[in-house]
Amino acid sequence: MRLGAGAGHLYAALMFVCGVSGVCAAQNAGTETGATEGIIQSESERIRGRVEALGGWRAWDDSLAGWRQAIDAMPLEGKGRGGIEATLFHVGSVGFLQRGLSLKSPGDSPVQPWEAGGVKAAREFSLQLAERGIGLVVVPVPCALSIYPERSGATPPAEVGVQYLHLVSELLANGVDTIDLYSPFLENRFDGEETLYYRTDHHWNSRGILLSASLIAERLARFKLITEARTHPPLYTRKELRLEDWRGALSPEADMEKYPSENIERSQILNQDGTLYAEPKSAPVLLLGDSFVQYVQFKGTATEIGANLAYELNCPVQTISNYGLTAAQMPRLVARKGPDFLNNRVVVVWIMFDISFHDPAALPEVR
Repeated sequence: MRLGAGAGHLYAALMFVCGVSGVCAAQNAGTETGATEGIIQSESERIRGRVEALGGWRAWDDSLAGWRQAIDAMPLEGKGRGGIEATLFHVGSVGFLQRGLSLKSPGDSPVQPWEAGGVKAAREFSLQLAERGIGLVVVPVPCALSIYPERSGATPPAEVGVQYLHLVSELLANGVDTIDLYSPFLENRFDGEETLYYRTDHHWNSRGILLSASLIAERLARFKLITEARTHPPLYTRKELRLEDWRGALSPEADMEKYPSENIERSQILNQDGTLYAEPKSAPVLLLGDSFVQYVQFKGTATEIGANLAYELNCPVQTISNYGLTAAQMPRLVARKGPDFLNNRVVVVWIMFDISFHDPAALPEVR
């Protein structure tokens, strides 16, 4: 697949500005490290204040006990758990939210054995990339039920994202630059009747992608190369791609009346010459992740997070993905490519379903 002519020329120009392999990364590291530390500190303080307003980790977690018992009644429908308003939720995410925090350890911020492996992997990956002057930004994607808990059919007494924010808090505490999507997703749950996820699929829809791409681009603005890219004329244009009678992966084939198909719109990215955005073989921004990064149902449509992030950054983005891996396994995707694969990278953005950051063997029992 080829870059549009403008994208190819800009990529070459940016690489010239940054220099040969290793120089670009070193230049960026010299200017953005302090900014990263400041972001981590301010985000940690913001989350701490939010949790304190909810009574602390333990009190917040305890307040959700009744809701967790109530969602056990959600029926298995197709490949999901059925909620109200013809909404289906990922089976694993329902079970995950039911478990809550492990309260066996002392203190108000108990250590979570289930998240230790993912946090350790992210920290080690961050340090390995930093040795080459490459940044890492981790973006856990909250499950739909944590954003729309009332659609389970039971209204919780408080926000239900205690596990999500605990994970983000631990990543930040370990020096990993992490974007909290849970908070802005809650603030932007609805635009009229439109949500951030599909009704019959656990993946984010175009609204979720656009909001996330904007937040990631904002975080990456501290890198010299991104700032430089944004001074150039726009590489891409955006249009709406409409798909009718679309059915999500969780939808039961036999119950079209209860869970009807959806008419959806996807934000599609084009080069300035009108051709579809196509990912390059290499780019300064590397996007790493699971099906939230590349979903087989939309392959080749230039509508996924990578294309939309390229639009926001005015800079090509390369994507590698794999389904079904845990967070502890994900950095191996990069390692398998060999050391030269990271040449001329400025930043790696790691996007992954939040429940994939956990170790299933270490999860507490459903309470």
